[in-house]
Amino acid sequence: MIQLWYDYATIFIQLVGGIKINTYYKNQNDIGIALNFIIDSYWNNSITEKEMIEKINSIVENNKEKILRKEGYVTVIIHKCGKKRLELIDKVRREDA
Repeated sequence: MIQLWYDYATIFIQLVGGIKINTYYKNQNDIGIALNFIIDSYWNNSITEKEMIEKINSIVENNKEKILRKEGYVTVIIHKCGKKRLELIDKVRREDA
């Protein structure tokens, strides 16, 4: 069973038994959509905590310059993800360090 999500011309494919997510993104908007999708999938019990942590760490590590600034997150990510999701991303990043 394949479900397609279309959001700002970005397609994410959820396959039975896992989620296919890109590693590198061309813009901050796409990164925000991907992070939201991963966290929402975790909150809906579609993926495990371990899968969520691996996917978030992969995206953050491979797209640092588009996500983080010296002061914290870039404005697009803050607006796209919101407070609760960013708190979860912070927890995941702290556990990984």
